[in-house]
Amino acid sequence: MTNVKDELKRLATEQAQRGGVRSVTLRDLGRAVGIKSPSVLYHFKNKDTLVFEITQDYVRRVHQTLSEIERRHTSAKKRLLAAIDMFLETQVKHELGLCTMLAAEAHEVDERTQNLLRDFFTDLEAWIARVLRTAEGNTLTSGQASAQSQLILTALEGAMLLDKAEGEPKRLPALRSTLGRLVG
Repeated sequence: MTNVKDELKRLATEQAQRGGVRSVTLRDLGRAVGIKSPSVLYHFKNKDTLVFEITQDYVRRVHQTLSEIERRHTSAKKRLLAAIDMFLETQVKHELGLCTMLAAEAHEVDERTQNLLRDFFTDLEAWIARVLRTAEGNTLTSGQASAQSQLILTALEGAMLLDKAEGEPKRLPALRSTLGRLVG
């Protein structure tokens, strides 16, 4: 059975993924779990702390998933496609990856969360670059792999945002298909 704090974090994550950080209100969270909004503050010092904690949890889950992808798949192509599938699964629920949504609203989050977001995207770019360097027949220099990973991440994040605006995933599957043909 989940505890109240875990349930509050789960609900806050879902709200932020669907509607951004402004959609996360202590009153709504408290009502959803049957407590008053001041009681939410018992679990989190303030909304900034709540947003930081759900971002930490999300980043940890993504890193765990990427590690699992590396264990399950040996080819660069399968690793990249599995990573895109991770984001597609989120999008099917009409949500954005939490860090994608928060990046779009970076001015709405505190400095700790902004730093966490920067680190997340830097780490994700580095992961993609490492995967690209493992591709069969790879001739990329470290700098070229880094530049390509930036391009891939930019396309991934942009596809998710544009697909959310249209209400259906079509750019993200197109990106998946294109990368599947380009990466060995």
